Amino acid sequence: NATNNSQTVKSAEPNNGQTVKSAEPNTALSLATVTNPASDLFCTASAALPSFTREETDELYRQVRAEQRAALEARLREDIQRTQEARKQEQRRPLPSDLSMELLEDLALLESDELEQLIANTVDEVTLQVAVDSGSCANVAHPDDMPKGAIIEPNTEDKHFSGAGGDRIKKYGTCKTKCVGSAGEFTTDWSCAEVTRALHSVSKIAGPEDHPTGYQDVLFNNRRCCVVPPGIVDLIMSKVKAVAEYKRSGGLYLADITLSSFARQGPAR
Repeated sequence: NATNNSQTVKSAEPNNGQTVKSAEPNTALSLATVTNPASDLFCTASAALPSFTREETDELYRQVRAEQRAALEARLREDIQRTQEARKQEQRRPLPSDLSMELLEDLALLESDELEQLIANTVDEVTLQVAVDSGSCANVAHPDDMPKGAIIEPNTEDKHFSGAGGDRIKKYGTCKTKCVGSAGEFTTDWSCAEVTRALHSVSKIAGPEDHPTGYQDVLFNNRRCCVVPPGIVDLIMSKVKAVAEYKRSGGLYLADITLSSFARQGPAR
């Protein structure tokens, strides 16, 4: 047979009286394929790799992320429980700040919405009936009413409250929580104290006395109390005249009121 380095050639040998094409491949190409182990290994490895569609790749990614989040949530719960047990604290006490550095590093890799959801799944919620009180100078609630995981900053100044009768009301510390009511979401800075009912202070809702507009306005009638955007009270009072007015003084709304007895009516004549 004659060999051509670039083409397959006809065989010179007869086959049943006919000339046929050789089944042998190009000699140079055949030798390169057979004698090059690296080429053979590459072909084998490429054939072994599976191919994925875009949908399959996305689903695989979601599965991996879900497994990672579940593992992190379990580790977070374990670290919280272990640290609280070491401190001999109840579950209702502050969330420990000394979580393991390894866990904190892993939590830092989460996206913000994933971290919020993880914390929401880890920390419990409680529902309180809160009274709005214009006579309270602070938002107050008992520390046992705070949700698990809420951080209570201790009262290092040893300052406490006074009740309407002059009695001392112990203040344990302060705590910030997210609140959700029928009208929406807001944040409350609580003073944790020895009280039997949670109170929202009107002065705290309205904001500091020297604030140019205040945080919000508070409106009352015989059926409801509503917190509305600042400026609403001034707008209303520009159209009507007040029957009585109580000026802000510190955390209270006060007015000087002169009292007199009604004149006793004499016998009818």
